[in-house]
Amino acid sequence: MNKGNEIEGNVYSATEARTKFADLFNDAHYGRRVIVRKHDREVAIVPMEVLEQLERLAELEAALDSLKAEIALSEFQKLGGKTMKELKQELEME
Repeated sequence: MNKGNEIEGNVYSATEARTKFADLFNDAHYGRRVIVRKHDREVAIVPMEVLEQLERLAELEAALDSLKAEIALSEFQKLGGKTMKELKQELEME
């Protein structure tokens, strides 16, 4: 088992990972990240707490994007911008 260079955690070759599954599982169980390397490609095994944090971060980013879109729409409408529905009504397309 090697110590990872850039990422804190343990790095295993794919062959090592197959033979040392219990070690990988224990590492993840105790909050350590695990990297499995096969043919110059790395796969991370992360503890559930880290995965949950990433999911929460994605939710927060989506909420922030939504808020930014609402603000942009509001500013657009204040400057005289119209919605598609308003344009269709104005052009008598509905």
